[in-house]
This record gives sequence, C-alpha cells and structure tokens, in this order.
Amino acid sequence: MQITGLGGGAGEFMAAIQTDVAEVVGTELDHEKIKFVTERHGLDMTHPSDVRRNFDLGYFDVITLFHVLEHFVNPYEELIQILELLNDDGILIIEVPNLDDWMLSVSHGYRQF
Repeated sequence: MQITGLGGGAGEFMAAIQTDVAEVVGTELDHEKIKFVTERHGLDMTHPSDVRRNFDLGYFDVITLFHVLEHFVNPYEELIQILELLNDDGILIIEVPNLDDWMLSVSHGYRQF
C-alpha cells in the first residue's frame, strides 16, 4: 500500500505507520520541516509541487489531509489534482479543525492554534 500524507508536519503519523505499509510519502511546504522529518524518521518527504513530477497518476492507495484543506487557496482545483493521484480504489482521508473539538477544553496550546 502506498500512502502519501499531504502536509506531513513533523512526520509522526507517517513514522507510526511506516512499518505497516509498503511506502509512505510525505509532503510539506516548509523545507526545514522536510529536512527535519527526513533526518529524524528517514521518511521520503518532498515539496507538494514535486509529487506530480515524481509519481504517476493513480499511484497512491491512500492520501491523507490532516489539517491541510483549510490552507488551500483553491480547494476545489487542488482536490481534483489530489484525486488524480489516487488509484481507482483509493481512499482520501480529510480532517479539518473543529471548533467543538474536545482538545480545545484540555490543551492551552491547541486553543492558541
């Protein structure tokens, strides 16, 4: 199973699943985060603009967007491009912030975010 996480952040989710799947690819806009995740977890991290060059359409089984969609300038167009990277049976998992999230009541740092 090939999985990509768009907006890979610190790479913790990708590191947690890497032994259970064939390949994990993360994307990140911040070049310092790419370097950090690559060095810390040994994961394949790339800039989102490189995904279209490095992977064929329909390559991925699963694509995750954890707290990424709300940052898109043109979400419809960007989602269409993302869906093209999924294979025919692929799964797109999207998580967006929720003002009713229980973490807001227990984490000062999360409220700041």
